[in-house]
Amino acid sequence: VWTLPSTGLAVTFGTVFACAGLVALVFNLVDLLLIDWLLVVAWHPRWFIPPGATGAAANRSYSFHFKGFLKGLGFCLAAGLITAGLNGLLTGRW
Repeated sequence: VWTLPSTGLAVTFGTVFACAGLVALVFNLVDLLLIDWLLVVAWHPRWFIPPGATGAAANRSYSFHFKGFLKGLGFCLAAGLITAGLNGLLTGRW
């Protein structure tokens, strides 16, 4: 956020919201593609599945993890709004 002026972007609510939201979105995508789909569903190693969850239907379901990704989009939105709001409060730049 503090390096935005050096890139030619103004530090506004919209730019901070977009940057923070994109960071959260990338985190959510990595979680879906690498951790959930590749590791849990496709590979499903025994050391990664928590005790008591062995054989659970969610461990083999792509749609279950995609629904979690969709829920995570709400958290991406919230992360962008909170970050931009805090930045606006602390710097006075809205």
